[in-house]
Amino acid sequence: MIGQIIDKRYRFIKPISSSILGQTYLAADTRRPGCPQCVVREIQLDNFKSANQEVILSLFQEKVEKIYSLSQHDRLPNLLAYFE
Repeated sequence: MIGQIIDKRYRFIKPISSSILGQTYLAADTRRPGCPQCVVREIQLDNFKSANQEVILSLFQEKVEKIYSLSQHDRLPNLLAYFE
């Protein structure tokens, strides 16, 4: 995965952490000047049964909305994007 570009934008630099849900990576945002570093969270739904995948996606959507509202504060990191 290192060096791979996802969403035609984020280039993986190195893994930061791992859990049953997936990996977290340090990445570079290749669409922004200077390619600033950011964090990309990958969720691996293949680890779960189909019924649980829907619940996980729903919880993820709720979490994204909360993080986005918090990221509007000038002293907290911004949520740049989320995608499948």
